Amino acid sequence: MGSLFGDDEGEDLFGEKESDDEGAEKPASSAAAAAASADTGPAKNNVSHSVFLSSCIDGTIDIWDRRQEARVAHIGVTSGIPPWAMSACWSYDGNSIYVGRRNSCVEEFDLRKGFTASRNFKFPSVSGAVSAVKALPSNKHLLCASHDNLRLYDLNYDGGSSNAASGSSRQKSSGVPFYIIPGHHGGCISSIYVDPSYRYLITTSGNRGWQGNSTDVTLIYDINPM
Repeated sequence: MGSLFGDDEGEDLFGEKESDDEGAEKPASSAAAAAASADTGPAKNNVSHSVFLSSCIDGTIDIWDRRQEARVAHIGVTSGIPPWAMSACWSYDGNSIYVGRRNSCVEEFDLRKGFTASRNFKFPSVSGAVSAVKALPSNKHLLCASHDNLRLYDLNYDGGSSNAASGSSRQKSSGVPFYIIPGHHGGCISSIYVDPSYRYLITTSGNRGWQGNSTDVTLIYDINPM
């Protein structure tokens, strides 16, 4: 697991795969008390202690291997996307990267298809910059922290298709691809942390030197598997 201030986990995309000491799959879970989606099963998590990613103020993403001096991959900024990448994370299986953007969206980069954004998850413009992202082990949900709220995004949502959205009936009927997790309202969330057992979710508020105000509050949630 990553720390409160970064996440260098992910599949070793450029060398041998490495697993954590326990070698066990992590249990699937939904995001917080009253989260709206059910997880059907865990995805395998291949943790590398050598490969990590970094996000930069100019909006670019670099992938590094500690065993090499130079970066091994560079992801540029998509046309029409403003600079600043306040947060980025691996998907649980290591195949994708999610990047929080300043213009109220999250970009998904499927590394199996190259370094061009494969999807763009757009939130209401009043949400503000996405300052922290965290993937959950089902590979179906992504925690996204915006200035206004913390959201659980349904990665299977495709705009309301009756056979593609795998969220709750409430999400299907309303056409909303995310669930707002209560607690955070206003201020910049600096980090999202989920403990290795996936029983607790912790969010910390702080601007980390970026633009935006902060509530200077830490919230701790119990995660209820559904």
